[in-house]
Amino acid sequence: MASRNAKGRMIYWKISYCKQLARCSTFSKLLFTWLIPNTDDLGRMEGDPEVIKGMIFPYEEKVSVKQIRESLEELAFEKLILWYLVDDNMYIQFPNFSIYQNLRKDRQYKSDYPDPVDVDMTSHDKSGLVGQNLREGKEKVRRSEGEGKESEAKPVKKIFGEKVLLSDDEYQKLVTQHGEQEVNYMISILDNWYLTKGKKPNKSDYHTMVGTGWVLKRFKEEQPKIGNKTPGDKTPGKTSGKYENFYL
Repeated sequence: MASRNAKGRMIYWKISYCKQLARCSTFSKLLFTWLIPNTDDLGRMEGDPEVIKGMIFPYEEKVSVKQIRESLEELAFEKLILWYLVDDNMYIQFPNFSIYQNLRKDRQYKSDYPDPVDVDMTSHDKSGLVGQNLREGKEKVRRSEGEGKESEAKPVKKIFGEKVLLSDDEYQKLVTQHGEQEVNYMISILDNWYLTKGKKPNKSDYHTMVGTGWVLKRFKEEQPKIGNKTPGDKTPGKTSGKYENFYL
């Protein structure tokens, strides 16, 4: 299998400085590190929580599939993994995988798993990439982006529901891709996740919803239950509170 191509993988001690991982639960941190040795040479693996349960925790009766699913949602939310859907099957892709693994440069690597489609392949928190010192990360970002450049106009983010941050353009792109009713229900899914976890609004909500991520997977699972119901009691697009406008 592709997930057994390597005898081991690299995990740097600097992982302790990763701000994204620091925001995750203790179990999610454990799951993240235990997933890495099971990836193929392109940083991909199965993403079905039941499969991961058997692969990563075969002897842990107290670890549930639900617990694994919630942790994968958390890791995907923090952009530590890309958790995506292809032909009704879930897969995981580790962003920046080749940067931190010693792969042979004279070999062409292939994966048994499909490519992520329309998914942001970079971390949203460049100063906290896994295995990267925070100060080093900030310096690299500044050098790559160029200091002193005139900044472009930044889009305004609005609150959809209670917590979901999207610009008008991002919302319209999602509607074009999935349909308005579907997008509104997907917003309610992500909104409920925020409220349940007590998380603050995230500037990368668009990338969490676009393409084939876990929010779309959850929506497809709930479709038979919702029928023609209008998602949520509140109209998406209503802004309130201190997060009314966000500039990225």
